[in-house]
Amino acid sequence: MDQKTERVTLNVGSIIVATGFREFDPSVIKEYHYGDYPDVVTHLELARMIDGFGPTGGLIVRPSDRKPAKKIVMIQCVGSRDKRYNSYCSGICCMISLKHAILIKEAYPDTDITICYIDIRTTGRGHEDYYERARELGIKFVKGRPTEVLLDPETKRLIVDVEDALLNRFLELEADLVVLASAMVPAEGTEKLAEILGLELDEDGFFKEYNAKLRPTETKMSGVYICGGTTFPKDVPTTSLHAHSAAVKAAKFLMNGKIVKDQRTAVVKEEYCGDCEFCPVTCPYGAISLVPSDEGHFVARVSDLLCEGCGVCVGTCPLNAIELRNWRPDQMLAQMRALLSINGSSKPLVLAICCSECGHTAVDSSGMSMMQYPASVRVMKVPCTGILQVHQFLEAFKAGAQGVMVVGCKSDGCHYEVGSQIAKRKVELAKILLKEYGVEPERLEMFNMVYIEGAKFAEAARMMVERLEKMGPLRLMGGS
Repeated sequence: MDQKTERVTLNVGSIIVATGFREFDPSVIKEYHYGDYPDVVTHLELARMIDGFGPTGGLIVRPSDRKPAKKIVMIQCVGSRDKRYNSYCSGICCMISLKHAILIKEAYPDTDITICYIDIRTTGRGHEDYYERARELGIKFVKGRPTEVLLDPETKRLIVDVEDALLNRFLELEADLVVLASAMVPAEGTEKLAEILGLELDEDGFFKEYNAKLRPTETKMSGVYICGGTTFPKDVPTTSLHAHSAAVKAAKFLMNGKIVKDQRTAVVKEEYCGDCEFCPVTCPYGAISLVPSDEGHFVARVSDLLCEGCGVCVGTCPLNAIELRNWRPDQMLAQMRALLSINGSSKPLVLAICCSECGHTAVDSSGMSMMQYPASVRVMKVPCTGILQVHQFLEAFKAGAQGVMVVGCKSDGCHYEVGSQIAKRKVELAKILLKEYGVEPERLEMFNMVYIEGAKFAEAARMMVERLEKMGPLRLMGGS
């Protein structure tokens, strides 16, 4: 009780962001009159009523006159699945409504409870049983989003206007209490905290994971982890699992005592840097900044700590002023020429340039599954397809390739976020150039796949070879 606000500075080796989420303010939805009618409440306020230690001692009452609420209408998806406010489904609101409805019905069996819904989403373990339990207790369900909540001036009761999509008719539901299942939105101060920690937010305003499927509690900042509702609304079991994962990650990070970095980071040749500012904009990790040089202009500077070695900056630089350690353009060209130096079969040579994540792993998957594809398909691994430049496709053809496959991650699941998208644009540009040079653009193709799609890679390789066989040998200018 005597505590006072104070500012504390802590020296820490790791940070776990667990700021959770908050309830959407439904007062902006004027048709529901939250804030105008005292008997229109949110689930957070209803939870306080249900609590035996809450302000009503566990009694479900109308806030306007403290009389028992005999008829309750719950409205789902308030502020969610609504393009005016939040287009996403919060995921947990249906179960919150079911939980509160069951608790009230079990404590006060005579209470009339109706839930107006778009879809009842019970996706978790045992959640469908929970829904069935609610129906058995006599809780009613109306499929439809209410258009308005009105107040009857004579009875002082609320009227909920809703069209029942199953009965195909309009209903006017009387209610002593209307409960809004509001959307769950990012916690207050999320944007400011993200700016302080250097973290990204997704399109919905939640903290963005490094990879939602493979690294769901990691961020692009080493030593900074996220969990629970910071990434999206979650129920308690999922949040607990997330928290355990983040705690283990942080503990492992601290036990190492140091940050071990791969040497595969970008290096800028300052004498060639033209101050174009392309690389700082394209870097998915914010690892590149511009600093003043002695010659009076700005040059790019790479943070070895932040750089993840994707090479997207390399593929973007118009002056070849930036390179990736151990993946220099001359090294890649030498590897390309070596792979294409000998054919050994009657089939046309195909160079398959695969990213080190999904692309090359799909190749491994095809091999482990004993799937066959032509031996004339030569696989070259790169960190990310975003490192590729247009002239390298042309170099592959000059080195003897009859066709080139670019194999990368799915565009919406790229391990380096934008690499596959950038590579696709370069492939499209290269196809235009090939056509101008008199070369069939179909000799160059990009394929996007996930790591388990070995069969897809094998099929793409066979398809590419068959296509090239029908086209015939490649004839480049100069007779080569």
